[in-house]
Amino acid sequence: MNYCLVSVVVAIVSCLALVRSEIVPWTPCPVYGKAANETKQCDINQVRISPCVEAKDGKPCKMYRNTTGSIEFDFTPYFSGEQIGARVYWASLLDIPFLDMNSDGCLYTTCPMEAGKNYTLKYGLLIRESYPPGNYPIKWKVWNEKNDECCFMYAVKLK
Repeated sequence: MNYCLVSVVVAIVSCLALVRSEIVPWTPCPVYGKAANETKQCDINQVRISPCVEAKDGKPCKMYRNTTGSIEFDFTPYFSGEQIGARVYWASLLDIPFLDMNSDGCLYTTCPMEAGKNYTLKYGLLIRESYPPGNYPIKWKVWNEKNDECCFMYAVKLK
């Protein structure tokens, strides 16, 4: 009986999280020295972040320190890979990775990855109290063993 009750609670919480997820605007990662059409290695079909009620107005997602957020994005890579890497970065002069994240992309999406097939990556992130408040450009990368990569950016505002 307890197992059944726990399953129901988990299902309800998961549904509530999906209801709160918002489709957010994103941009392709800049590629220096080449035109975007020369380097495009994937299609980003949709990016959903929870919480992000600001997305309806095209504003950066407002996230609060010491809370948990989540992201899901649908993408179609033009490359294949047995082992996939994934990482989120603060995009500044140098990309600064979120070190709490395990970069094994197979933990967040299906592996192996086939070129031309649609995938969804799901990731939950604890926004630590130690992260300084401010506006941040965030970069997501997914790559294979040959360093072919899928990359996009969006904005968040930490409070």
